[in-house]
Amino acid sequence: MAEQAQVVILGGGFAGMGAAVKLKHAPVKITLIDQNDYHTFQPLLYQLATAEMEFD
Repeated sequence: MAEQAQVVILGGGFAGMGAAVKLKHAPVKITLIDQNDYHTFQPLLYQLATAEMEFD
């Protein structure tokens, strides 16, 4: 069996995410690399930190 191809996408902006979506069903392994950490949704961070909003 042939080894699966590896695709590296640099950047998680519109183009990088668009490429990842287009390759979603392709027979390749996808690695997305971005310099930013998008695990925090900034608009609600202050409300959660100051207990103005409940965290479920």
